[in-house]
Amino acid sequence: MRTLFFTILLFCIKVQAQGLTTDVRADENIYLYALKEYCNFSEISTKSIYVQFDSTVMWYDWPKIINDKKINYLDGSSEIIKEIKAQKDSIVLVKIIPLRYEKESFFVNVIPFLATVKGKDISLVNGGGLRVTFNYSDKNKGFAFSEIESY
Repeated sequence: MRTLFFTILLFCIKVQAQGLTTDVRADENIYLYALKEYCNFSEISTKSIYVQFDSTVMWYDWPKIINDKKINYLDGSSEIIKEIKAQKDSIVLVKIIPLRYEKESFFVNVIPFLATVKGKDISLVNGGGLRVTFNYSDKNKGFAFSEIESY
């Protein structure tokens, strides 16, 4: 029994010591972390957020509620157009841009766009965004959150 307890304790310590990953199926990945930071950002006052689904940066089992905000994942232009029309001709559509490296730092951009539709064409107007910066940790064999910058 004592051995089992120590085995479980060591496993828990190892899991906590691991860094964030780029694996979109993992619970602790940088893209989900960036979306959570966006939802926690004080300037985001809406209770419903529309996110353009992209399987390169997210997965199908991501949470539908983050920080009391309902997350609506829209997969494909037909879903986006349908939602824009349902919401009186415009929505704020959030895109998560894949990990990039610049000036010795890794970062993910979370960009809200004002999305409108004319016919079958979606128009996007950029209104700024968040840059979520990460450092790579050899010790944890993964990424660690560094800072957020609004632009």
